[in-house]
Amino acid sequence: LLGHAAVAYQNAADMYLPLQERTKRERSLLNRRRALHRTLPRGLIRVWETVFDAVCGYSYRPFRILGWMLAVLTVFSIAVWACGPAGLGRSVHGCLINFLNPLAFSDLDATFGSAAKVLLVIESYLGSISMAIFFALLVRD
Repeated sequence: LLGHAAVAYQNAADMYLPLQERTKRERSLLNRRRALHRTLPRGLIRVWETVFDAVCGYSYRPFRILGWMLAVLTVFSIAVWACGPAGLGRSVHGCLINFLNPLAFSDLDATFGSAAKVLLVIESYLGSISMAIFFALLVRD
């Protein structure tokens, strides 16, 4: 039944294309993708697709990734604050700067502890990847 639903959603999306109803077409394609997701067997691929749906709605909801970025910034700010001698304000500032423009190790010398430095490196990678995905989803056609 889910396979038939996916076909129906694809047909609906095809109908909206010549009518230039972009919002309705994308909603149909999103529902098609979700129906296909439910046909997958349990496993790592299904878990990965669940995360992808939650973070950016299979690329049909790109602004959801802003919530993901806010969650990453919040979690890492609290974790850096808990791991290092820097205060909460300095930790939040460091995480905000590091998310957009990774800090050099010389910038992290005495302000942050070694565990906080590791967290900031992980956060910088997540920030770079998140920003790249966000902008790629914005310009997709």
